[in-house]
Amino acid sequence: MQFADNLQEKNPAFGTEFKATVLNKKFYSEERKKEVDSYEVTAIQGFKKIDIGNGVTLENITERLQNVVLKHLNSKNTYKVKSGLFKLEDSLSMVETTRVADSIAKDNTFSYYGQSYPLRNIKYRSVFFNTSTEKNFLDQKYYEHQLEENEILGSKKYYVVSFNPDKSKSKYSGKMYIDPTDFFIKKIKYSYADGKRGQHLNLKFLFGIKFSENQHHVTVFYEKNTDDKIYTSYVKESKTNYAYIDRPIKFIENAKDKNKVKFNVKVEINVSEDRETFVNNITDFDADSFKKKTKEEIKEAYKKRTSYMTKEDYAASNWKDKVLINQYLAQYN
Repeated sequence: MQFADNLQEKNPAFGTEFKATVLNKKFYSEERKKEVDSYEVTAIQGFKKIDIGNGVTLENITERLQNVVLKHLNSKNTYKVKSGLFKLEDSLSMVETTRVADSIAKDNTFSYYGQSYPLRNIKYRSVFFNTSTEKNFLDQKYYEHQLEENEILGSKKYYVVSFNPDKSKSKYSGKMYIDPTDFFIKKIKYSYADGKRGQHLNLKFLFGIKFSENQHHVTVFYEKNTDDKIYTSYVKESKTNYAYIDRPIKFIENAKDKNKVKFNVKVEINVSEDRETFVNNITDFDADSFKKKTKEEIKEAYKKRTSYMTKEDYAASNWKDKVLINQYLAQYN
């Protein structure tokens, strides 16, 4: 209880920040019968914030929780682990568990190729008009639209069209900002409409588990490059999830005496997560030299790892603390 109260007072926040150069080209997939994107990360820097103040880090939070359990168990034996009527593990080795936890804590690297994900996500979030589902905010089958008063972004005035759900499975409400000169969408922002939410599961009284995705806010900006082609320049996605767990955990020693150690784990928490992606510059490259990756090559690319920057190198960078993102958004305030 002391540990939980102390952690709650600190309001822990962790995060990672990256700057990368990513190549992207479409290839036709015979397997999927359509064009698919292929990516290649050619340069990247990353920084991981794990210190939440007063010497508390993600690693020593894990270590302290781990020690609460380990001091009651015999590290020389293995254990059968049960939660209520469910068996979770037949032969849990505390020595091996500690070794794995220690190796994770010491790992200060990230997947090189995995950081192409933000670019994949930015396309998924922003090209909503290519679908014929409840996620297409232009589709009048799912949404009602209303022309609102014009608004100014930066130094320019835009038409504003609001949208609200017109079907029970349509979840979002929001606004689209449309350029009056050529009618391209400059900005869109949306969130769950009143009474709507995302995934949810309530087995609180049966299994002691409840989960609900209560908030989901998305903001998207679009720009034009020098060839007058529209691209997605910025996406911010914010989620708040509620989780409740109240489960008994029993460790049964795999030994003659079969000693038992029982815990009851109770957690009730709201977890908020923000993801921001800013495309700073789009340029053409020698696409002929870009080769489509095989599944084996993609697996190998994911294995490539890069060390996070030190605090000193991050402090000396020109992109620390979301400087580039803040400069971009400032022009539309």
